[in-house]
Amino acid sequence: MTAKDEKGGMREGLLKAILLDGRPLAALSAACFGIITTIATIAYAGGASPMMLAIVRAGAAALMLAAWLKMNGRFQLNLKEAPVLLAIALCNMGISVGVLGSVFFIPVSLAAIVFYTFPLLIAAANALLARRAPSALESLFFLLAFLGLVLVIGPRFGSLDWRGIALACLASLSATAMFLISERKIRHLDDMAVSFQVNACGALLVGAGVLLFKPSLFALPETALSGWLTLAVCGFYLLAMVSFFPAVRYAGSAKSALLFNTEPVVSLLGAVIVLGEVLSAQQWLGGALVIGTLIASSLLRKTHGVPPPPGRPV
Repeated sequence: MTAKDEKGGMREGLLKAILLDGRPLAALSAACFGIITTIATIAYAGGASPMMLAIVRAGAAALMLAAWLKMNGRFQLNLKEAPVLLAIALCNMGISVGVLGSVFFIPVSLAAIVFYTFPLLIAAANALLARRAPSALESLFFLLAFLGLVLVIGPRFGSLDWRGIALACLASLSATAMFLISERKIRHLDDMAVSFQVNACGALLVGAGVLLFKPSLFALPETALSGWLTLAVCGFYLLAMVSFFPAVRYAGSAKSALLFNTEPVVSLLGAVIVLGEVLSAQQWLGGALVIGTLIASSLLRKTHGVPPPPGRPV
């Protein structure tokens, strides 16, 4: 073997190791999800609406996933699981509408912190479903996260639009329900096929409902910039999903969930750097408490061999 061949083999081996490790893909997926809220906020200034973005990005993702599944011989419709997939689809659209809608009314930084409490809600729900009391450490995590939310929202509560807070809470509760259902009902199904069906079902149901009963909610972009940003939201959403699945497969749920805790950090940085949002020292402290609690919770679960929720929903 020549030195050139040996060097080429080492380069190929290094690339394979990086990709199979999964952690770079998890970081990429988290970053893509995190930046979407910032892009969406700018798109709203050009006439785009939250409901339009939620429907269009789900529809675009469903089409691309359907094409990929067909090309790889994995296309399938799990009709026997239709009720469960319908419930997950509604939860997924609840997340989309909640996240994208909340930043229409309140700052991205606040919406992100409220939404990203869902891993802690999942832990609490699992404890209740297992009919056990939360441990002392879990209770401390809940308390710290709640304190963080009070610090973040408290100083500006009187000036905040209640609709934004309600939508962020809807997104968090929808994510919680989605993970609980997915973990118990569809683990035996193909992840990519489930993602296609969930996005397609959600886009069709919510899209039809909006167009039939409140078409004004489906506002198209009025400027070229807003149109391009709408496409960017769809692109980042698709990239986030196709990175998410191999990340969990190769890195494992514990490592990928830990990296997905960077998603709210990306959202906060985007809000501050791109949108110019200003947080007080008290609010920075509150945000750090919430995000730090998520990371500490993931590390604890990883140490004890309990796989946490695998990051982001489909």
